[in-house]
Amino acid sequence: MVYPLFQFDGRSVIDGVGDVVEILEGAMEPLTVASWLTGRLAALDGARPIDLLRAGRKDEVADAARVLAQHAS
Repeated sequence: MVYPLFQFDGRSVIDGVGDVVEILEGAMEPLTVASWLTGRLAALDGARPIDLLRAGRKDEVADAARVLAQHAS
């Protein structure tokens, strides 16, 4: 099995990645979730969700993921 490296900090998964994946898993395909995590988003003032998670801003990213998941349903 292959895991995208962007989600790791050393050997540990970045805190909040699993929560965001869980929020989005029913709303989009896994590759699309990976793209969402690594893309710059207007909803996050042009920041990449993965960078905000690295900075400890997991609530902000989870909120953006919830909004997206609600619109996708």
